[in-house]
Amino acid sequence: MSSLRIVTMPILPRGMVNSFIIVGERPVVVDSGVPGSAPKILAALAREGFAPRDASLILITHRHVDHIGSAAALKRATDAPVAVHALDAEWLSQGDGGPRPPTGWPGRLFDLTGFPGQRAEPCEPDLVIERDFALERYGVPGGVVLHTPGHTSGSVSALLPNGNVLAGDLVIGGVLIGGIVRLRHARKPPFEDDPITVRQSLIQLLDRGASRFYVGHGGPLTAAAVRKYIAQEPRLAASGTVSTSAT
Repeated sequence: MSSLRIVTMPILPRGMVNSFIIVGERPVVVDSGVPGSAPKILAALAREGFAPRDASLILITHRHVDHIGSAAALKRATDAPVAVHALDAEWLSQGDGGPRPPTGWPGRLFDLTGFPGQRAEPCEPDLVIERDFALERYGVPGGVVLHTPGHTSGSVSALLPNGNVLAGDLVIGGVLIGGIVRLRHARKPPFEDDPITVRQSLIQLLDRGASRFYVGHGGPLTAAAVRKYIAQEPRLAASGTVSTSAT
């Protein structure tokens, strides 16, 4: 559906943390930002001409606090159901971002600030995702939510028929924690559960036609940038190769 649009909502400056709206027949909010982000997200909905109660769904891509932080507040304001994968649902209901293994020194230093470990207001999910499901009933014809684990065990991505995909933190753009500069340069996130599974999830998205990756930090990223990242990032090393050509 060519009329589907993705609106990026910068939660922190310079793309350091992003949430999104899928604008279709009804708006779908993807990720809720850090605690206290609800007013920014509601303002973004208003700029697109939507009242809070127009939102059809709040989709959480994974359990980390910069994605679940304002889920409870948005749920109250919009009365929209909150969806999260079953493997991350318990963390959302506890307001806890859960384990976050660092991928290198930026993640270790970031952890020392205490920011990644802050708690969110607990939010009971309304829709616990256990298999891929269509977004048509939520106003996004042709859109599908896919289980794309690796960053966390319950990470999901929303793939649209025009090739745009909201991929959480499977990959990020920018430096350090993402954003700031070189926003369209694909690189590893500061935290990640399983890099080999990340590789498999990214290849799955590319094979299904993903051409533009909207991510939680920096971006958006082209398919070519993601292919290059898969091929060159040592942590994703695995048997076989992936072409760096664009799809």
